[in-house]
Amino acid sequence: FDMLWDGNDILWGLLMEGFDVSDVWSYAIRVTYAPIQPQSLPTLAPGRIVFDTSNGGSIPDTVLSLFDAQGAFIAWDDDSGADFYAKLPVTLVAGEYYLAVSTFETGIPVAGQPRVGLSPGTYYEGTYTLAVNELQFAGTLARGTAAWYRVTVAPTTKTVAGRVQMD
Repeated sequence: FDMLWDGNDILWGLLMEGFDVSDVWSYAIRVTYAPIQPQSLPTLAPGRIVFDTSNGGSIPDTVLSLFDAQGAFIAWDDDSGADFYAKLPVTLVAGEYYLAVSTFETGIPVAGQPRVGLSPGTYYEGTYTLAVNELQFAGTLARGTAAWYRVTVAPTTKTVAGRVQMD
């Protein structure tokens, strides 16, 4: 899960305006490799984890998207926090996950979910605060970008007859 696109995709299509043949244009867009470099959050214990961007910042509308280590979509939230901020409570087992913080109009496209947004040119940029349970992290987003975090959930451990055992 270190890229958003493989760099070899070309999107082809037609742009139609009206019903006249002269109002049709074809286009091709090459989607380029876009590696992500996630920041690592401190290792968390398994169980209920709440990701929340309601704690301040200059960006008025955030979105949180959670993926597993292979990049498969798990969950997302747009407005469950205060005002238009995202708040994503999840229960996670041991493993590695990726969390994207973005703005409403940038969003992170997810299979089966529409990518919604504002009118072109209204992209937000600025600061946000990400709370992960009781921990807080400050970040900045440029227009049209997302901040990625690596979330590691440790296996539970217990001591049985003087020996440490991992689940």
